[in-house]
Amino acid sequence: SRKLEKAAERFAHHYNSTFLFQVGDEAIEIWPNGVGVLPWASLPLILLGIAVLVRPVGPPESRTATLVWLLLYPAGDILTFHYTANAMRAAPGMGIAAMLTALGMVACWRLLAQRHTRTLRLVAAVAVGFFFVVQTVSFIRYYFVGFPLEKSTRITFHADLVEACEWLRPRRSAFQAIGFTTREFNQPYIVATTVLQTPPQRWHGEPRIFDMTGDWDTYHRVGDLYFLYHQSPDEWLASLRGEGVRGPAALVVRPGETTAGRLIHSIRDPENNPRLEIRAVD
Repeated sequence: SRKLEKAAERFAHHYNSTFLFQVGDEAIEIWPNGVGVLPWASLPLILLGIAVLVRPVGPPESRTATLVWLLLYPAGDILTFHYTANAMRAAPGMGIAAMLTALGMVACWRLLAQRHTRTLRLVAAVAVGFFFVVQTVSFIRYYFVGFPLEKSTRITFHADLVEACEWLRPRRSAFQAIGFTTREFNQPYIVATTVLQTPPQRWHGEPRIFDMTGDWDTYHRVGDLYFLYHQSPDEWLASLRGEGVRGPAALVVRPGETTAGRLIHSIRDPENNPRLEIRAVD
């Protein structure tokens, strides 16, 4: 069937060298694009570790168990929906990579020891350590310096919405309702309720309106927070007044979505382009 075919494709993709050592997960919210799930310096050691496994040496039970682990490592990802191979869901099985790398290192060390090449062993150890350190430092620098500044990262992780909610948090009590645009956002209700530090008591005690018909629950209201999936900002304001809410309200919208109220704060990206407006409506 088509489902089994897709599962087989996902399963095979987890063993693709591009996925493992070059690009990694295509979902930027899970893994930084352009960085392999494993360091490329581990590739020759993993291959050597696999060669050790298939040789009829050592207890067959342990070799068989390790080979089964190698074959089943992506199992956590193949039965669930995702548009590409998901590194996070397969992560519980990734310990096999560390085990194979260790097997390869031990096998290499023993092979060189048999040849009485002490200097060569030292050179090999230094070379392996050097390449691992170089790639690790490169990854850390990219992950903590370059990756957060990329436009795709800021959009995916809703950096503008986070900043808007941080600004609103100490001012939240001044508004009876806050409406959020959903343009260019994925599940903004998660980000907003978290950054605004909505306590569990409010979550359970205040009105919640949500839709469970899609791939995931979609929240349209959580207490005083409204998420405008099927309304324009102006339509939401009109419905709010129709519900009897007379106090001040706030809108978190994209530039140009509405001219209602007055602009009280603007969120800009590092290039100084306007990303969000916070507007107060009395």
